[in-house]
Amino acid sequence: MTEFAKNSCEKVRVLLKNWQGKELLDLRVFAQNKDGTWVPTAKGLCLQTCQLNDLKAAVKVLESALAQEDVV
Repeated sequence: MTEFAKNSCEKVRVLLKNWQGKELLDLRVFAQNKDGTWVPTAKGLCLQTCQLNDLKAAVKVLESALAQEDVV
């Protein structure tokens, strides 16, 4: 669906998946293998799509905290 750089060697992909009949939001770290192909690592987080609003609320709290510290 979308991706962004984590660092110079890794990126984070945000995907929608269906696993065992459940819709999941998968935030997964990808790295390049020796062939240059991007492959998923074990690092990541899967949430049910019904938890998306909880994730968005948590990000808003973090944004507010960072803004108060004048980091953002």
